[in-house]
Amino acid sequence: MTLDKEQLWLVDVFQAYRKKHNLPNLSADDLTSSPIREKIQTRHIDWLQQFIVVWEAVEYNVKTKSGDT
Repeated sequence: MTLDKEQLWLVDVFQAYRKKHNLPNLSADDLTSSPIREKIQTRHIDWLQQFIVVWEAVEYNVKTKSGDT
């Protein structure tokens, strides 16, 4: 799967956030799942959940543009 430029930008944003806050090198989905969820602060969980929403919206738009709906 090739990522669109918007997705690549989101990957950079996610990695910068993860590194800045010393979060494990896992996906946003994995970080918001148990048991890891219990080890990180609520503000990080909130950010990660919003990130997932944005990622899914961008992913939908990329699929729509390419005709993969």
